[in-house]
Amino acid sequence: MPVNGHLVKVGWFTAEQEPHKLLIICEAAGRRDLLVVPPQTDAAAAARLMSAAADPYNALTATTLMAREAARSAAEAERGREETAAEEWEAEGGHLAPVPAPPAAPAVLSRPVAGRRA
Repeated sequence: MPVNGHLVKVGWFTAEQEPHKLLIICEAAGRRDLLVVPPQTDAAAAARLMSAAADPYNALTATTLMAREAARSAAEAERGREETAAEEWEAEGGHLAPVPAPPAAPAVLSRPVAGRRA
């Protein structure tokens, strides 16, 4: 593929290639791994993914990064559904049972007992 007067070789390796990673090899710049974030990814998730991918101390694969973000998004969605259900329940008249107060300690009277000093 010609790019600015240079030849760029393009290839695909289905067995070894991760679905969320592009590999670029350049004589001058060396090897670069690029994370491919799907276009339907929301902005906050994409920012987290790109930040993690750019971290030089991060050794996670592109597939692992995407799986972790998917798990995080699923957990956030579940929390949101639970909160919405609780709000709807409260709005419809549902209330949590009040937590009973612990029983009061019996009153102790301090009066001297016959034959003993107080």
